Amino acid sequence: MAEEEINTLLSSHQRLSRSKGVDKLKDEAQRNAEPNSLIKSVIMPIILSEDSKTWEPLHGALMVVTAMADVIETGLVYDIIKPCARALEHTESRIRLQAGQALASLCKVHGTTLYKDHCKDIIFAGIKTNLNRGKAEPDENLKAKLGGTKTGMTAEEIFHESAGWKNLETNFTALLEIIRSCGTSFAVYVDDELLDLLYNSLSHANRFVRETSFLVCAELSETIHGSEADTVGFDEKMLTNLQMGLADNWSQVRMAASVATRKFLKSTASSEKTKHFLSQLVPWMALNRYYVAEGVRLYSQQTWMEIVGSDGKQLVEQNIKAIIDYYILQSDAANHAVREAACACIAELGAKVNKDVVREHFPLLLEALIACFQDDSWPVRDAACIACGRFVKCFPDECRDSMEELYTLFFFHVGDNIWSVRENAAIALRSVVEAYGDVAFRKVETWMLENLPKASKQPASQALRLNTNLENTTTFGVADTKKPTKVVQEFNEGGVRRIRYQFGDEDPMHSNQQVFSCGSLAPKLKRKGGCMDCGFHRPQEPWESSDGCIYLMRELAEKKPKRICEMLPTVADICRNRAYPEHVYLLETIWKQLSPIMMRIGKRDFKKHLQPLLEPLHYSLGCERSLLRVAAETYASHLAQFLGPSILRGRVEMEDTTFVDRFNHILG
Repeated sequence: MAEEEINTLLSSHQRLSRSKGVDKLKDEAQRNAEPNSLIKSVIMPIILSEDSKTWEPLHGALMVVTAMADVIETGLVYDIIKPCARALEHTESRIRLQAGQALASLCKVHGTTLYKDHCKDIIFAGIKTNLNRGKAEPDENLKAKLGGTKTGMTAEEIFHESAGWKNLETNFTALLEIIRSCGTSFAVYVDDELLDLLYNSLSHANRFVRETSFLVCAELSETIHGSEADTVGFDEKMLTNLQMGLADNWSQVRMAASVATRKFLKSTASSEKTKHFLSQLVPWMALNRYYVAEGVRLYSQQTWMEIVGSDGKQLVEQNIKAIIDYYILQSDAANHAVREAACACIAELGAKVNKDVVREHFPLLLEALIACFQDDSWPVRDAACIACGRFVKCFPDECRDSMEELYTLFFFHVGDNIWSVRENAAIALRSVVEAYGDVAFRKVETWMLENLPKASKQPASQALRLNTNLENTTTFGVADTKKPTKVVQEFNEGGVRRIRYQFGDEDPMHSNQQVFSCGSLAPKLKRKGGCMDCGFHRPQEPWESSDGCIYLMRELAEKKPKRICEMLPTVADICRNRAYPEHVYLLETIWKQLSPIMMRIGKRDFKKHLQPLLEPLHYSLGCERSLLRVAAETYASHLAQFLGPSILRGRVEMEDTTFVDRFNHILG
């Protein structure tokens, strides 16, 4: 009865049930005087069966082998390992992966000779057979879907980079599991044939193969460095391949290469060797500390701390030319995430490294930043903006000749379509003012006085004409309905407001408009492209320039409180134009930034300009848009603390006694 139940569980379509079957077999084996007889009677019929209709029973049997390799006797091992090795050629990928784990467990417990005698030939044959796809191509429908004419890559290239390659990846995964399980005892089997296959796969067209191959490199590094084998040839070749992997276009490959780099460096016995290897890898390692993909970025930062420690500045200064050359090269990379990281790294050089070391290379660095400042992708422009601001502050004399061009770029980005770009441009301009003093402030102030009032002239509705000339778009519509859209406001017994929408005919503002695709097929679909490339730009709106000026007011209020205070009446004026739908975004920015502005201006001067702001604040407190309402409530709370609740109440009553109800829950 127990065997029947175990067989049923191991053959289940649910993995959880198969795992329960393995646990039950373990318990029965512990109680059985001859556990191998029980194991043999359960799994051998399944493993030797040629039934191809279902794969779950074989998967369950391989799970048993993986979990109970230490229980299986040597005689039974030789009966099991051959069908396990053949399972590496199974059509189901989950079988191939589990077979690799089973072989790894058997080799770990019963010796690496099992790999040599029963696994190596099958694994190598599977890799060699599938290493090149030959003339296989995607069908015509897939070609049409993939396109390729606008991306710089053909449909075949995109297909080969993303599609599966039969059992190539799973054969490398099996090899990875065996190396990981055997440890340094596997070193005797690391021969030219294995290394040649591995090196070829590191530059394979398919990203999944490259990822797995770098993980194999990580385990091999520990295996070879932990043995007494000669590592000179291996080390030099591995350095070249690690550089290639750390610069791969795909984040998952970069991550695997980062893992391999850490293990390669940490497994090196000699500190002198480690220093030599570091000098060869430091530009790639340094850049990945700022890479957009969070996993790569955090892992690279941790590697830097573990390997370099507190000597990072010294290491960078010793290899400054190689690092700067690499940063400049990557600032023109095809992948926007790489260009963004390069800008962040260049900014770091200006802020943290000895200025005399950087000064020699300054013209090339500034040229690269200005080029990125005009990039098609807004995250790159954002990073370049921050970097340029830091460079101006660190190298004011060297930047002086380029300031007219930089002023133009800074001012343009203060009115950018993206709010974070507007904010960071304002922060950069604060650095410019700190570097050049009153001369710079007068230039910035003139621009602010011209652009802050622009929201007052914002046309009533721009929504229908926006985003009409942008690439990489798809048009969507909504189904017709019978009733017009209604917004119903309700209050429950506790006085909590609920908003209910009754959708009817489509709103022309949100129907049949163009939307963006993230381009998720590849991070190098086009020059200056990538997944989430954000490579679009629409004409700037007047309210966006006003919005950017609010950030500038925040940044400059500490240095020039009187001059910024004089701009508050204009802020109140732009709050009154609510005929355009985006006014809620401008108001949200104003309430978020007014708190630090008023603290820097001071209570006495701020109170002179408070009254005109109360009506817009009252409007925002009752707005249906929750983000604006919360921003207004937060600011009103700060204002009550800043002035005192009774003073604020008096000011509100002075403006309009009907406003008090909306302020009551804040004033208490």
